[in-house]
Amino acid sequence: MTRVTRCLSAFLLAVVAAARLHGQGPAPDDRLAALLAEGQKFYNTSTWDAANAKFNALVELARDRHDELWEARGLSGLGGVAHARSRFDDARRLLSQSLETFERLQSLADVARVERMLGDGAYVAGDLHGARTWYEKSAAAAERSGDEANRIGTARSLIRLDDAEGLATAIDAIAKLSADAKKLGNTGLEAAILHQWSDMLFTRGNYEAAIEKLNVVAQLYESNGRMEDLSTVYNSLGRLFRIHGQPRAALETQQKALAIQEQLDAPYGHVQSLNAVAVSYQALGDAAKARDYYERAIALASRVGLKAWLPLIRGNLGHLLVETDDVAGGRAMIEAAIPDDLPMRQSMRQIELAIADLKLARIDLAHEEAERAMASCPSGERIDCLYARLMRARVQLAEGNLQGALADQRAAVAVLEGMQSTLGASDFLKQGFAAWWVRTYSVAIDLEVRQDDWRTALETAELARARAFVDLIASRQSTTHNVDATSGLTWRGAAAGPITVRSDSSALPSTVAELTAQAARLRTTLLEYWQGENDLYVWVVAPDGTISGARTLVTATRIEQLVRSVGGPMPLTERSKDWRALYDLLIKPIAAHLPSRPGARLTIVPHGPLMQLPFAALRDRRGRYLVERFTIATVPSVAMLRYTSAQRATETRSGSILLVADPSSMPVIAGEPRLPRLPGAVEETRAIAHLMPASRTTWLAAANASEPRVLEAAPHKSVIHFATHAIVRDVDPWSSFLALGVPANGA
Repeated sequence: MTRVTRCLSAFLLAVVAAARLHGQGPAPDDRLAALLAEGQKFYNTSTWDAANAKFNALVELARDRHDELWEARGLSGLGGVAHARSRFDDARRLLSQSLETFERLQSLADVARVERMLGDGAYVAGDLHGARTWYEKSAAAAERSGDEANRIGTARSLIRLDDAEGLATAIDAIAKLSADAKKLGNTGLEAAILHQWSDMLFTRGNYEAAIEKLNVVAQLYESNGRMEDLSTVYNSLGRLFRIHGQPRAALETQQKALAIQEQLDAPYGHVQSLNAVAVSYQALGDAAKARDYYERAIALASRVGLKAWLPLIRGNLGHLLVETDDVAGGRAMIEAAIPDDLPMRQSMRQIELAIADLKLARIDLAHEEAERAMASCPSGERIDCLYARLMRARVQLAEGNLQGALADQRAAVAVLEGMQSTLGASDFLKQGFAAWWVRTYSVAIDLEVRQDDWRTALETAELARARAFVDLIASRQSTTHNVDATSGLTWRGAAAGPITVRSDSSALPSTVAELTAQAARLRTTLLEYWQGENDLYVWVVAPDGTISGARTLVTATRIEQLVRSVGGPMPLTERSKDWRALYDLLIKPIAAHLPSRPGARLTIVPHGPLMQLPFAALRDRRGRYLVERFTIATVPSVAMLRYTSAQRATETRSGSILLVADPSSMPVIAGEPRLPRLPGAVEETRAIAHLMPASRTTWLAAANASEPRVLEAAPHKSVIHFATHAIVRDVDPWSSFLALGVPANGA
């Protein structure tokens, strides 16, 4: 829900200037104008008591001077503060009293402003019809007064209302308002419009543009010390993190917003933050904390009369109950919330009802609800329509309609592909997005394999495979914004986001034609895997273009256990057994399609837990390693090969080699045991060095294997061989590292 209370009194000073310009009432003395300015300043920084004191002083001084116009302006300021504190009865009384005076004195700029404020009051109370009535009156008064700030502010309110009612609203309309506000020099109004614009871009799936707008908004609010408004930016950023599959980052950002709100007497934003934190906890699977925050939000909204928030939060809590242990109770809560909820949320609520009815084995009802979700998903708001399609696919699967389910699943995948070029330009966000939506691709692959369409299933797997990494490689190779149209790249905006590792390119996925072409070019057999929740799929793409496939019933959990086992501290006999089990699962089903020539090239494209498996060490029943039969390479995606094919490879047969072994001063990680020395690594690298001419070899071991020495020696080497610890942190990948020596001086 878009923030509305901040703009209630944002244009008082502009109204004063307009009143002077149009001769509406006598020019005030400096004291009246100063009190108004001081009250507005305190209002903008959410210092409500001080703002009230200034507006009260304005009212008293105006009454002493029998100046009704300025008295009414003071009353409208008091009404704005009352609204910000969710004291709605007081707000309506004060605003109505001031409006009566403005109308009698024909101060049209003031009339337009207060009518918009009353419209905002109706909006947060859930009375959309009343809000529209007030906004249309305000628009007419603003037009007659010729006051530009009022015109822009009211137009913004009407666009926001159109969105709330699920009506299609042109993005260029809000873009024009933003330009008008910037031209006017009203930074508060400009920031509010940019924030609303960002929200509209979010609902339409244009995430990078939404982030760019929020960055500008945050700078405007920070420069003006408007912390309450900044908290609403944090909530919007959190929502963007969540849709990119980063709920933990979302939670941290929204907790910052909540911390600000807890210091203020502004219930509207406080409720918003409580709900946002609850949604992030729910996305993280922490139902207990999510429920606690939902219930706190409901209690606060009920206490202060924020009726518009209640159907949203109660519906969210109902969905949480459906996901956990009270399906019937949660469904009843969702159903009760629907009549009072905004039209823009009807599609998601129907989806949640369908989820509940599928759990309750009421497939006919779930079918009806999925169809209603499709019918009511807002035009242009792709994320709602995406969820609706996925829901209808689930229902059709339950009904046994595989063709219908596959059609919807493919349509959902197409939507996700459309979103790839509009994701936040951050490697962090792209990685999260791919992980968040992986199940959508898995279901499509499963349905295509059930139809015996292995070629299409292979292309679907390529759609989701290592896209973030391929985008990052493509971005590093793009040195200008004028990217060759044949390269399959889309260049996007360059505004700095909250995560600093940028990935500004969007690479196209590989098609079957490219897969077969790459296999032929490299004279290699491609071995591609996809790990579903309960099934493992593997494709063999031969250099002659032949494609074969196999499906093995094995859970992702079982594969993860085996991969961890072979790399862990188990006894050698146990590890050998697990290596053979992995061979039987990964190689045996497609062994007949692999090349028979010794040393033939095999390019493996792993997925999921298999990304951490050294395939070369797989052993068959006769004890032979896979590397004894094939020349093995591994890539995260075939699409990456298009960015390496044009690069001139460093000559490994005659180029220089760097060998790094067993640093003697390992880095110390707080709270973790010291990394042990690796004496066998020295022997390993010494043996390699003896095979090479001394003129080509640089060998750094023990005290010489420090980070500065390695960085100095690494450039222009054809081969770099590390024989040291590699620390991999799945939870925090950016803290993973290769352990090198730390110099005695700590440099």
